[in-house]
Amino acid sequence: MYSQHIMDEIGQQLKTNHKTYQKQIKSVKIQPEENDIVTWVDVDFAEYRKKVDNRAVKKNCTIPYWLNVKAEKAGINFSKVLQEALLEILGTSE
Repeated sequence: MYSQHIMDEIGQQLKTNHKTYQKQIKSVKIQPEENDIVTWVDVDFAEYRKKVDNRAVKKNCTIPYWLNVKAEKAGINFSKVLQEALLEILGTSE
C-alpha cells in the first residue's frame, strides 16, 4: 500500500534524525499538479514506533522442572513457542 510506504519512510526519517527532518518539512512547498489531491496525514508516531520496533526483549518465565527437561530433550525453542503462543492468544500476526 502506497500510504504505508510513505508512513514507513517518514517514520524512518524521524527515527534517524528527527530535528533535521522537522526543519526540512517546514520548508516543503507543495506544488500539486492537475487532478492531484493534497491532504494532511495524521500519524501517531509513538504507535508507529511500537509496531516497527522489533528489538528482542528478555523476559523471565517459570515452568515446572519436569516440563523443562522434556522440552529441552525435544529441542524446543522456548522463545519461539512463547512468541507463537502470545500471538495466538492475542489474535494477531504482528
